[in-house]
Amino acid sequence: MKYLLLVITLSAFYSCKDIKTETIMEITEAPMEVVSGENAFTSYEHVQGLIQGSWTNELDPESVIIFEENTTINKYQGVIAQKGESYTIGTNCKSEAKAKSTAAFRYINTSGNYPECYYIQTLNENTLVMEFEKGDITLTFNRSKED
Repeated sequence: MKYLLLVITLSAFYSCKDIKTETIMEITEAPMEVVSGENAFTSYEHVQGLIQGSWTNELDPESVIIFEENTTINKYQGVIAQKGESYTIGTNCKSEAKAKSTAAFRYINTSGNYPECYYIQTLNENTLVMEFEKGDITLTFNRSKED
């Protein structure tokens, strides 16, 4: 009798599906983005050349980020808020295990006391759109007129 009860319990256990877990996995696993056409970056130098200069935040025009060589300067209302934080452009987020895109040169990794990672959604002569990876916050910048 014990064996029959054990067999029934085990078969019931193995026949059950955890539908909630499968649903969560389907929602959280976003497809990898394949970037082509005008949004494709051809090289590190291509991205590094495009990103150089001053960029004004579209939502808050008092907020400006300046890319100079391999460092950034953050200004707010004309006052330097943060200066000289170095950054690298790469194919992944140094702090994230899973990449969002298969395209090269889509990530900006900052260093310093609080390293951050941004995914470049759009970068051209006039527009920089990047997503802050930790909070899924999208930031849109326009090239400053003074550049």
